[in-house]
Amino acid sequence: MSLSFEQKIAIFEDEKYGMERYSIKPNKTNFRYNGKVIVREMRLNGIVAYVWGRDIAEFTGKYRIDDRGGSRLDTCP
Repeated sequence: MSLSFEQKIAIFEDEKYGMERYSIKPNKTNFRYNGKVIVREMRLNGIVAYVWGRDIAEFTGKYRIDDRGGSRLDTCP
């Protein structure tokens, strides 16, 4: 099951998470929390986005973390 762009946005915009949404380009959306980018490069009509993963990588080896500390949403288990 995959979520639509609107469903993903709704999750990250939920007030209980306290994230701030901002655009980096007309078709790319990021979210930050306490100054740290938590979700980056989420695109309308795109399945790839990155979530901050470096902190969770210390606890599990299930996620591939890139050099910038992100894990691709389309490759998460």
